[in-house]
Amino acid sequence: MNITPPLVMIKCAVFVLSGLLLFGCSSTKQTVQTNNEQYVQITKSELQQLQTSSAQWQAIKPDIERLLLIESDLNLLITQLTAIANEEPAQSNTAMTAQAQPPIQAPVAQPQRTPPALFALQIISVTQQVQLATSWQAMQHKAPSLLTGTTIANVETANVKGITYYRLKLGAYQYQKNAQADCDKLKQQQVSCIVSYYTDNPVKL
Repeated sequence: MNITPPLVMIKCAVFVLSGLLLFGCSSTKQTVQTNNEQYVQITKSELQQLQTSSAQWQAIKPDIERLLLIESDLNLLITQLTAIANEEPAQSNTAMTAQAQPPIQAPVAQPQRTPPALFALQIISVTQQVQLATSWQAMQHKAPSLLTGTTIANVETANVKGITYYRLKLGAYQYQKNAQADCDKLKQQQVSCIVSYYTDNPVKL
């Protein structure tokens, strides 16, 4: 916003008032000193000019005061706009820095864990651990098509009335119905079995 017109009006008003005062002083006819006070004698027309100038000054004085207030407000507004203009480059640099940062990588999906086994087929129960191997070989002869190849085998140790039993369990089933289906196939081959709970204690036979 341009604040030059108000300043020009103020300067013009002051200049006119100063000229009139100088004119009145230059027109002084006589100076008389009485009781250490100076009195200036002026003509009637000069007095009327001074009175007119004073009246004009009193008339424009409120406007000049208002212009001075406007000038003060404009200076404050200019200061605030300058501060805002200086802040904008800093904010732009901050935004560019934020955009330059690499995007946050999504967490890598963890592979789903296989549900734990709950059931197994118990086919042997002996009181001496060394008997497990010989009993296992006998079972393989009865059902070679079912008990050959890679088979999950675990052994469970149980104490029943002071006697330690070693129970051989085959397979690792999540569902009881699947374990029962395989148990029925073994029974058809004359292999005794029962569906039992899974034991995680691997054994090599």
